[in-house]
Amino acid sequence: MMRYRFYVFLFLLNTILFKAQILDEYPKNQDFYEGGMAQFYKDLNQVFIKNGLERCNNRESEMFVAQIEIVDGKAQVTNKNIKEDCPTQLFMKGLIEINKLNNWKMVSDSQKFTIPFYPIDYFDNFKNGYTPEGLSKNAEFPGGMDVFRNLLMENIKKQNIKNPGVQIVIRFKISKDGVLYNIIIENPKDLDEDLKNKIIKAVEQIDTKWKPYTSRNTPVISNFRVPIRL
Repeated sequence: MMRYRFYVFLFLLNTILFKAQILDEYPKNQDFYEGGMAQFYKDLNQVFIKNGLERCNNRESEMFVAQIEIVDGKAQVTNKNIKEDCPTQLFMKGLIEINKLNNWKMVSDSQKFTIPFYPIDYFDNFKNGYTPEGLSKNAEFPGGMDVFRNLLMENIKKQNIKNPGVQIVIRFKISKDGVLYNIIIENPKDLDEDLKNKIIKAVEQIDTKWKPYTSRNTPVISNFRVPIRL
């Protein structure tokens, strides 16, 4: 089983028109945080206690899924809607203290990922070595990734895309209902608009619903980042 990851990457097969390149956001044996995920969660729990932060209601249903971007060595929450509820505010306060430790690591040019946070697992309930692995399940395409891959390849062929040597990073979201949306070309930012629109159209044409990402059996929005080379 693959180690827990904050991002799910799709791997595209070689074709006549272009071939895919696997670009792991976090190279093997490296982590975005010094000491790895277990150390991050341990440090997070310690700053809660050290700073006397107030715990939540100790319910399994309480959670916050933070969308994170590392900028200048600091983690920033990029969620569009920041709630005033306890899980969100507790995590935000803890992250301020975590940033003071300067333990974030730059292992790629673009570090964007998701951190699931369950208040019930902290304070007196915290266990050494804890990570949320196993509490969440990645979004799945019906029939598996090979089916999705083949559909995408066919759509790209129909677009007659010919621009060899250009490295493209496609990002999109999977909604709580399993709908693929918010497709953007992340890199290169100066890509020709016509080519960009053709690639986006190829993804949009895949209208089959996904099984959404779930966290403690609760559907949440998830992100996919697809690196390819034309």
